[in-house]
Amino acid sequence: MILTREELMPSCACGKEHSLITEKIFIARGAADAMPDAMGESGLRADFAVIYDGNTRDALGGRIRGAHREIVLDPKGLHADERGVAAAEDKLGGETILVAAGSGTVHVITRFIAAKRGAALISVPTAASVDGFAAGVAAMTLGGFKVTRPAVAPRLVFADTEVFARAPRRLTASGFGDAIGKYVSLADWETARILTGEYWCSGVAELMQTALEEAAAAAPGIAAGEEEGCEKLMQALILSGVAMQLVGTSRPASGAEHHISHLTEIGVPWLPAVDKLHGEKVGVGTLLSLRAYFRWRVQQSDALVRAMQAWRQPSEDMLRAEFGPAADAVIAENAEDCLRAVTPDAIRQKWTAVKARLSLLPQAAAVEKLLRSVGAPTALEELGIDPDLEGRILRWSPYVRNRLTFMRLMGASSAVSDIHCCLGALE
Repeated sequence: MILTREELMPSCACGKEHSLITEKIFIARGAADAMPDAMGESGLRADFAVIYDGNTRDALGGRIRGAHREIVLDPKGLHADERGVAAAEDKLGGETILVAAGSGTVHVITRFIAAKRGAALISVPTAASVDGFAAGVAAMTLGGFKVTRPAVAPRLVFADTEVFARAPRRLTASGFGDAIGKYVSLADWETARILTGEYWCSGVAELMQTALEEAAAAAPGIAAGEEEGCEKLMQALILSGVAMQLVGTSRPASGAEHHISHLTEIGVPWLPAVDKLHGEKVGVGTLLSLRAYFRWRVQQSDALVRAMQAWRQPSEDMLRAEFGPAADAVIAENAEDCLRAVTPDAIRQKWTAVKARLSLLPQAAAVEKLLRSVGAPTALEELGIDPDLEGRILRWSPYVRNRLTFMRLMGASSAVSDIHCCLGALE
């Protein structure tokens, strides 16, 4: 499969002039064999450096030829943070083209460095494990807080089905969790558009929704490690990054489900350290979000108006108690509360449209079955988190990012408590 920039540009009337750095995406057996010719056609003829970790170097087995420099990072304890960036930068020379050869962490580190250096980027995914391969942003942990920073999107992507279909099952299951989270993020994005007029593109949303549905339908093949099924998953993950490029933010691919994941990563004092993969946490966050949203499909608009009116921007003392060392970053992130854009009149006038969008969400039980079929976690306990913390997670996760989601709308502590109590009865 070869996807070109021209094929990926959406047909829409959203008013935005879309741009896409990625020129071609190769998803096929032996995809990296096309690299020399494709680089030449794209004018990428300078020396290039390849950044791997030890595992991904072995997985590729010499498939990337002609590198001026190979950098192999120690996979043990490798994260997309200051230390990971420094480990790669210390070994780089003056190369103006960087190749990210690995899974999520290697890609985030490499595209972050590429942005700092003004270098061109090429992506070589080795596992269908995360949705950022073609993204133009980098989700980094800087100063202990999860932040999204501008980065460099790849000019070319080469995903070898023989390589990523053989990746550890856990990595593939993590990627499936990340992909399935788009059910929630797309609903959150469109809900914000309905209530506030936030920018939204039907063409990008359709691109992402179609890829998501194809990946979900391929779950049996993904579970079996079949190349065809894994290819559908990889396509969905890469197109998620394309969607982010097209709109200029992570909005199509990151909503309440990602905020739950990020909450577990920033070291809040009441959550244990969660040593799980990103997509594993996103999958569980997706189920929590779907169950929380389910109740509102049968509510009247006044219930949400009351929940919103009960929501008060927490004081700094409250945020410091909840977020501990990450509080300064949380306070800065939420200086301008995104809920100010939502009015009671907008809720009353647009509630029918909001409920119609929520009604398109799949049942949590169906999504849980899909996640289980590929071997992904489906419960807080499987992440090492006490299930009694669910209400608190729903209450505070929206503050990780000042982005309007339905979770943020229903986030008054009284509303969240009510939802938490009703989950068992409604599922």
